[in-house]
Amino acid sequence: MLTLRADLGDRLKGEIEGLIDQEIVIYAALGKLVDQEADCVSRRDMDGLMDVLSEKQTYISRQEALLDCWKNVAFSLGVDGGRESAAFWAAIADRVGRKGYDDLVLKVNEVRRMAGTLLDREREVQRELEAHMEEIRSKLMQMRTGRQVLRGYGG
Repeated sequence: MLTLRADLGDRLKGEIEGLIDQEIVIYAALGKLVDQEADCVSRRDMDGLMDVLSEKQTYISRQEALLDCWKNVAFSLGVDGGRESAAFWAAIADRVGRKGYDDLVLKVNEVRRMAGTLLDREREVQRELEAHMEEIRSKLMQMRTGRQVLRGYGG
């Protein structure tokens, strides 16, 4: 019975590690895409930006599919709270043992670090894009005002 429990724990740990590894791949790809997005914004390359945003959506869809996999793991463990809940990780620790749990926590912390860095970078790019949008709006307003002045002089 102990061997069966250990085998199930090893299998669960492998499944969780696989999900975490997939997340790491997705966040790494999204990080590169955010860099491309920033480059497009700074060059005001809207066509390039749209291409990058489209490619990002592919990875975001993959990430959403992974969330379903995490929900399935939580369901199989009999946990309602999902992977962000203490109950989820307590159930994992119970099934994979302390060493397995510690290994998983290290990988989860890496994912969290990557996600935090990505979110910070994404916010920077968003601020830059918003700043450029203000510049574009301002130029459009100046052009419109200039045309109105010309028309006022009979132009």
